[in-house]
Amino acid sequence: MAYGLSPPPKFQAWTIEGVPLSGGWLYTYAAGTSTPVDTYSNDSGAVNSNPVMLDAAGRATVYLTVGADYKFVLKDSDDAIQYTQDGIKIQSGGGGE
Repeated sequence: MAYGLSPPPKFQAWTIEGVPLSGGWLYTYAAGTSTPVDTYSNDSGAVNSNPVMLDAAGRATVYLTVGADYKFVLKDSDDAIQYTQDGIKIQSGGGGE
């Protein structure tokens, strides 16, 4: 299975007010569903927790499966949804794939 990094090299999120989402949570699902799917912490396929906890700057390392369709749900530390984005897909892992 091939994996590609969600650009930029670190996923970064902000609150709806535009402040880095310190301690927020990134939930990942199969596109169009509420079925959780894995993301990865490296290009060897080490699985992230789901949800992925964001650091103090609202960042996390998130690799996605090439060709898979994802839905991201971003929540703050109080479990309030900041945004939902469906249909996220990377076409290539880079390096000439």
